[in-house]
Amino acid sequence: TEPLLMLFESLNERKTIPHETVTTVLSNVATYMGHLHVDSANIWTGLLPQMEMFFKKLHPILPHLHDMSPIMTIMTVTFRVQIPNSVKNLLEPFSKILSYMIQNCQMKLDYLQDLSVLCNRLFSKERDRLYITRCIVYELAQALRFKTTIPDVNLLMIVQFVCLDAGGRLAVSQIVNDTFVVNSTYGNQTYAMDCMRNYLADAVEFIGELHTLTKIKNTTKSLTGQNLNEDTLGGQLKSGVAQIIALEITRSSSRDHKAVSKYLPWLFHPPSAMQQGPKEFIDC
Repeated sequence: TEPLLMLFESLNERKTIPHETVTTVLSNVATYMGHLHVDSANIWTGLLPQMEMFFKKLHPILPHLHDMSPIMTIMTVTFRVQIPNSVKNLLEPFSKILSYMIQNCQMKLDYLQDLSVLCNRLFSKERDRLYITRCIVYELAQALRFKTTIPDVNLLMIVQFVCLDAGGRLAVSQIVNDTFVVNSTYGNQTYAMDCMRNYLADAVEFIGELHTLTKIKNTTKSLTGQNLNEDTLGGQLKSGVAQIIALEITRSSSRDHKAVSKYLPWLFHPPSAMQQGPKEFIDC
């Protein structure tokens, strides 16, 4: 790791990272790290602090990068290094970069799956184990509240991410294609449903909102410029979120017979607002 250590030390000595060359640097680092032995803790001890400094400085220049796959590769390799106390310091900068990528870049489900599974395996404390998974699920929750805007494909991909952990999956469509199939070599246990449980009230409100489809059309964006999925995205998104809720209610019902009334109390006491006209039913 001596060449990597020298590289990161050199970059960290600068006030800012030169965005003109950082794409090439990241690609070379990802290739080099892919051939290192992750089981040897000694070679990583001095490198990880320098990586922490580098990734904290990397965030401001992310808009200048066009290919994010080297960053995902570096993060994946890092989570395979068996020094949890040192890797833990990278959780925060990694999560900030991951949030940016979810909101602005084309993602792959395999990358999200691998990062979550490896993070779960590496750490023992729940706060650290679920750090990456919580970051991904939080982005979904913010989008369901219309607090942030996520590209249409990424939004459905995170819904698929949660569905797979809960035991379901989205129906195949023009949007949900082969890129939504997981081919992870590290397993499938992400605990995404455990993290999503805190936001089920938001999910219920999302599918119950009469004007959700209109809001989705007005707020979602496409990475290709023209949103060709705007007429079908809302329906698929609603059905995916509804599947998450249904799977959780089904699972909870075996332990708590009041699960349905907990998440859907209006079934027992319908509000007067349900008396809507034809237009509202069409929007719903």
